[in-house]
Amino acid sequence: MPVAQYEATATRAATADFSPIEAKQIAEIAEDRGWKSAAHDYMRSLDARAYRLAIDEYSSQVRFLLPLTPASRVLLVRGGWGSVALNVASAAGSVVAMDNRPSRLRFLAARCKESGSDMLEIVHGSLEQKLPFADGEFDAVIMLDALEHVGLSGIAGATSWRAGTRRALAEVNRVIVLEGKLLLGVPNKLGFARPRSDEPARAQTYGGYRKSLRQAGFQETEFYAPLPSHIEPFFILPLARPRLLGHFIQWMFTAQDYRSKLEARGMGAAYQAAWALWRAGRQLRLVGLVRHIVPSYLVVAGKQR
Repeated sequence: MPVAQYEATATRAATADFSPIEAKQIAEIAEDRGWKSAAHDYMRSLDARAYRLAIDEYSSQVRFLLPLTPASRVLLVRGGWGSVALNVASAAGSVVAMDNRPSRLRFLAARCKESGSDMLEIVHGSLEQKLPFADGEFDAVIMLDALEHVGLSGIAGATSWRAGTRRALAEVNRVIVLEGKLLLGVPNKLGFARPRSDEPARAQTYGGYRKSLRQAGFQETEFYAPLPSHIEPFFILPLARPRLLGHFIQWMFTAQDYRSKLEARGMGAAYQAAWALWRAGRQLRLVGLVRHIVPSYLVVAGKQR
């Protein structure tokens, strides 16, 4: 097997995403033959799950956690292949999709051109740099699978990843209007079966995210458990209602279909460990602690006055 093909296969196996070489080819096909051919023919032939994660719009249901109106202006950070951005654009006044990966931007540009969408603006940018927007320009910012990829390059004065994260969040805070919202989708450091990442990810705990957001100038944080993860939020449950969450998790663990799907993805051991911990927690009446071990979080944070 050629080295490039081996590396691409290893990348997909570890992250359910496409390698940089494959992503570039996908963008080129989208520009030459259209985004549908690039997605439904080429993407799907490479990896069915990576294709589904890139194209399906079920991740877009997270927008219902935000008070969007036809007048809302929204920034989507690390916009990916565009499914979430285009879906949000159908509910908001305008959307800016920002990414620092040229292949994604090229693919999204081809997709917008074909669809005739004029509600979506595409911008090259990164959380590691000063955002190219004015103060208070957006009513809402959506960051799914973005914060944990922040590095230190370009962040002035950042001496650690945590410091870089706080500075990046503070910059996001700057471009949100007063009483605007940030929607954050992140993995839980202590979570069972948390999603893997295509870059060295630095996940935080429940308390860690609360502290980082508070230090960046956000308040009124609301935490949700997206299941099975923020990458695939088939279910979104409020962590402020532990009894509801407990009832759902009990049903989920005992559902044979859900267990089979996890085992098919090689997550059988994680399922067994989580199930044993859950049973012990119920016996000890520690259901409220489940918020600390869910795989991922969706967090809605309001900007301080």
